[in-house]
Formats: sequence, structure tokens, C-alpha cells
Amino acid sequence: MARTANLVPYLAISDIDLWYTFFMKRQDTLSVLFTFVVGFIAGMFLYLTHFGKLINDTAVTTQADVDSLSIVGEAYGKCGSDCPSFQVLADGSYRFQYAEVRGGEKVIKSGTLPLQFRRSLDDALNPDDLEEQSTRVEPTGCNSRQDGIDVRYDITLEGEDFNLDSCGTAVDGKGKIWTTLSEVWKYFDTVQR
Repeated sequence: MARTANLVPYLAISDIDLWYTFFMKRQDTLSVLFTFVVGFIAGMFLYLTHFGKLINDTAVTTQADVDSLSIVGEAYGKCGSDCPSFQVLADGSYRFQYAEVRGGEKVIKSGTLPLQFRRSLDDALNPDDLEEQSTRVEPTGCNSRQDGIDVRYDITLEGEDFNLDSCGTAVDGKGKIWTTLSEVWKYFDTVQR
């Protein structure tokens, strides 16, 4: 009888040990699996939101891309050497240069225009209207001559160059081209802040 008394507590402890060990191994397995899944999801999120963009941003712009559409806009007049300017390419990539404070160092921001602006530009820019509005005229009442600001654009569309100037070419201030380019300036004003 003394033998069985010693055996029962041993079996009870052994069963608890076995049960504890089995479930701890299962729990460890679930912990490792859960950690892997969370790490995988976090890694995919970081790749898609940060590192994936870096790969696309390092793509080399070819001359064909520049010739298909390139818009260089610059303000001039009262702002002097602090006037902002921008360049937009066919793929929507842009470089925007401005001075944060008058007389301060110039800041260059780059990025990609939102799809709505790219579609608006594609819709508004056509060679016939650009040719018509890039016709030289005798300037009258230019803002830059009255302590204000004027804007000029050098637009390359399908290999053709067009120069529009609010002071010196026949621009239609209420036309589709001019209002679309004004919207792009407003977008850059929000980027600047």
C-alpha cells in the first residue's frame, strides 16, 4: 500500500506536467505564428506605403517622357527672385520651387500630382488652343508692371513648344487652359504649407 500511495501523487504531478507542457507548446506555437503574421502584415504595409514608392521615384525620365508633356510654370514681377516655379511631366511627377520667407533660401518639393489634376491637364491642353494662346500680342495692363505678379508657361506637348505669358501672349484668362493651370498653382500653394 505504501507503494501505491507514493505512485498516485507522482502520476498526478506527471499528468499536470504533461498537460502543462502540451498546452505551453501549443501556446508557444500560436505566439510564434501570430508574431509572424503581424510582422508580415506590418512589413507589407511599410513596403507598400514607403519603400515601394522609392523604387518608382528612382525611375529615370527619358526624353520621350519629357517631349510628350512638360509644363514649366513660373511667376514673375513683385516677388522678384522669390517667385515660385514648377515643372510637371507627363507621368504627373512635379518639382515645385519656392522661398518660405522673402529673401530666404529656396525650397524644392517633389512628388506626383493627384490624378484629378493630371486628367484636367490632359483634357485642357490641346495643340490648337495652345498655338492660339501663345500668339504674341502687345501687352496692356500687365500686373507685373503695376507691382503685381504675372505668370509664364513653357509647355511642351508631343514635341511642340508653346510659350504662354499673362503679359505678352493672347491668353484666355477664363478659358480651360488658364483655369486648369490656375488650379495647379492652387494645389502647389497647399503643398507649400
